Amino acid sequence: MGYKPEIFQDELRKYREESRYSYDELAQRSGIPMKTLKRWILTAAPKSPPKRDRLVRLAAALNLTGVVLNHFFDLVAEPIPTVSEIHSEAERELDKDVKQILTMWAAQLDSGDKSSQADDPIAARVLQLPPVPPHFVGRDSELRNLLTKLHVTSRNKVIGVTGMGGVGKTSVAIKLAHLVKDRFEDGILWGQLGPDGSTPAAVAQSFATAFGQGHTVITALDEASKGAELRRILANKHVLVIFDNVTDSAQLRHLLPNGERNLTLITSRNQKLLRNLGAEMALLEPFAEEDSLTLLKTWIDPNRVQAELESAKQIAGLVDGLPLALEVVGSYLKESAELTLAEYVELLADEAGRLGEISDWEDTTKSVEASFSLSFQRLNPTTRQLFAALSIFPGPHFSSEAVAAIVDKNLTKIKQALGQLLSLSLIQPWNDPSNAAPEPFRYRLHALLKLYARSFLEETIATTFYHNAITYFTDFTDTHSQRERYPLLDLDWENIYGMLLWAADHQRPAEVVAGVDSLTQTDLGVIGFVDVRGYWTEARELLHKATEAALQQGEQGHRLASLFARLGVLTGRQGNPTEADNYFAQSRRYLTESPQSPDEILIKAELLAFKVMTEADNEAKYTTLEEALNLLENCLKETADERIKAFIGYLKIMQGGIVGETGNLEAAIELTQNGLIDLPDAPSPARFNGYINLSNFNYWLGQIEQCDIHTDDAIAMAKVWNDRPLLANLYALKGSNLLQQGCYRTALQVFQEALVYCRDIGYLPDQATTHSNRGLCYHRLGESDKALAELQHGFDLSQEHHLTVAEASLRLNLARYYLDGHNPDQAQNHAKQAHTICLDRELIYEVPEALSLQAEALLQHHQPEAALSLAQQALAAAEHINFLQAQGVSLRVLSEVRLALERFDEALDSARKSIELLTGQDLYEQGQSHLTLARCYLVRAEPQPALQSAHAALAIFEKLKAIRDQKVVQPIINALQETVT
Repeated sequence: MGYKPEIFQDELRKYREESRYSYDELAQRSGIPMKTLKRWILTAAPKSPPKRDRLVRLAAALNLTGVVLNHFFDLVAEPIPTVSEIHSEAERELDKDVKQILTMWAAQLDSGDKSSQADDPIAARVLQLPPVPPHFVGRDSELRNLLTKLHVTSRNKVIGVTGMGGVGKTSVAIKLAHLVKDRFEDGILWGQLGPDGSTPAAVAQSFATAFGQGHTVITALDEASKGAELRRILANKHVLVIFDNVTDSAQLRHLLPNGERNLTLITSRNQKLLRNLGAEMALLEPFAEEDSLTLLKTWIDPNRVQAELESAKQIAGLVDGLPLALEVVGSYLKESAELTLAEYVELLADEAGRLGEISDWEDTTKSVEASFSLSFQRLNPTTRQLFAALSIFPGPHFSSEAVAAIVDKNLTKIKQALGQLLSLSLIQPWNDPSNAAPEPFRYRLHALLKLYARSFLEETIATTFYHNAITYFTDFTDTHSQRERYPLLDLDWENIYGMLLWAADHQRPAEVVAGVDSLTQTDLGVIGFVDVRGYWTEARELLHKATEAALQQGEQGHRLASLFARLGVLTGRQGNPTEADNYFAQSRRYLTESPQSPDEILIKAELLAFKVMTEADNEAKYTTLEEALNLLENCLKETADERIKAFIGYLKIMQGGIVGETGNLEAAIELTQNGLIDLPDAPSPARFNGYINLSNFNYWLGQIEQCDIHTDDAIAMAKVWNDRPLLANLYALKGSNLLQQGCYRTALQVFQEALVYCRDIGYLPDQATTHSNRGLCYHRLGESDKALAELQHGFDLSQEHHLTVAEASLRLNLARYYLDGHNPDQAQNHAKQAHTICLDRELIYEVPEALSLQAEALLQHHQPEAALSLAQQALAAAEHINFLQAQGVSLRVLSEVRLALERFDEALDSARKSIELLTGQDLYEQGQSHLTLARCYLVRAEPQPALQSAHAALAIFEKLKAIRDQKVVQPIINALQETVT
């Protein structure tokens, strides 16, 4: 045939896919540039046939042989050369790979009679293969795994592909067979079994007929004799025998080949069958979101999916990534262009009718429900009821102990029954992919199988199961409410949460109060498991229901007061102090005026400690803490309750934090250390807070290494507990340390870690502040667009949720951004607003910076006299709190102002003092001060020291990779070098 570019392109694409080589690998193997290969395969094949040497190299890279190689040359109308011509070409060829394929090709042509294709060793092979499904996607890792198993084939090996109904076992087997069809000299045999397939006898006859010996099987008297004949036929053949959709061992009893060169591949949801055959198994799981969307795009226009991407993701989630379900959905969406993906989401959202919506009206074999029933029908009545019971779990996975408690059966029997469900792929084993540590064995029920199972659950029995479940999970929560047992609560959190909501909706107040009380037990300022794990939104919902349930039971006194207090704390955690105050007021309403018992006194002290969260000025906070300390210390005189002593330590650490904010760092460190002494030696939330305080104090004192030590120790301990709120705080602190040290890229990564935790727990204040710090990193790296995007995002968060402390940080960094962009109006506005917030919220460590930035803005407006007053105020504020870094920055700004006022000697003196103070502090700010010193020398007509100072600044900015500042310094150095020369 003549050369047709489009046909060449299609065939080349097919060969590339079957080879499993990436474009890069193929380019390396063939010596053809990757860009050229991509153009040939993806965009436009060459208008005229590629040169012969390129074709040979490409064929060698693709491992094409025999008639396949002949066909490849036929695509480009290249005449197949004679054996002697190929031998001659091989002798001239210097490339070893090309020489090898030419020699092999000649040998193949020479070995057979070219006049008869039937005699060709490859053309005569049997290939009983269905076509590759047109919508096949993904499964790359599974196919690689299966190809590896095939590569290391032992004699008469059996490989099994298993998984739940509808997961795509048949499609993977077909795709695999097409990939390896050239590896088996005698070909590939395909036997379709299962309810809709052939009988074992028919499969045996089909296999034998393929090799021209069908009559020997037909005339055999029984299945055993037919199987014996088939094994004889295959005994010396190198074949891959595929049995698809095998349901039980009886189907294979007389079919399995036993020749040394026979390889068997079996697809089955019956894992026990495969294990009994000694098969090496590959388990197929439902698709993740990415592959689910890719499969949908093979059915409908990808632009349509992209236009309704969120709805497409919802569809993938509602069918839990099951390929069969996605194909049915895709088919419906394709046949109705008017039907939107959002409308289909509405259809699937109805759980009662969801399975009915995933059944192809034209192809009855494409029904998810029918696929599931094939496995369900194999269960006995008792196991069917057990399977139905699994549908009541709210979470995605569960333990055998929970199942035994719910159905009230012997645990050993339950484990045995779950093993049967596992073998039939009706449930799957579950392991936390994010946790490398071994965990208790758990099971997962696919979302669609859960709906299927629920359809067999009778209402009266379901009520009993739910009652058993809430009792089990309430007791489980109480048993595991200690911090060291939180990992077990993690595993069942979704089940616990869902069951408590069910209890609240079904008038089980005692269980609601007991379960929520266990989940929110206070521990030195931390509200139990839900607080440590950051489940603040869910916890608030549960506490609402618990207070309603407690009132319904007629509960009064300190227990109800405690529940409202916990609700107030978690509301405050999410940045809503006004609503939190309302809950604290309700808490006080149920607490006696003069508490007597240690329990009541502790709740009163907790309320006072929580009140500190909502108070604006430090004096009021300190007074409130003193009141709480007096209450506890008086109680300690009456009782030796260790809880009282520990709470005193916690309050001292809180006091240390407040004193530190006033600038008295030595007193703050002493208070914090005294508090740590009062605490038990074991790790606790209060101890963590103490370490964080010490980290902050060391940061303000410029002891960055000591700060890092405290921070890293705290991070390591928080990771052990998976304390997400604390990890969010610690990563933000570590990022700030790195920012101060000039490690901007590393700081960005650490801040991103902080953001992940902040978003996960909905912690908006730290989220906004972290965006502010990321913006500063990008600004110093000279990436202005990214800097502004981060700052604006954080600022919008702070404005939307009234996060005033975060707003101050963001305004300060925005002021820096606009100053460097020579936009003094915007800079001054943000610096002024930040200053107001700092005064109002007593953010004393930010006040000097806010004043300095205003002074710099006035300088850009050519108002040095007004700037001088602000710069002097900034320095005084920094000296008042002994904040060395702020003093250094303030002196630099003062130097710039004095320079503008032509007070050159004073400017020079201020710049030198600035550098001295900033040495060992913030390296970036030190570089800026060196630059200011260079300007001072420059106006004094001292080019040599000016050049030295400019070089010192450049060296710092180069070390920090502060690109924007390097660009500022370099022209100054160039001009100075000319002057010096």
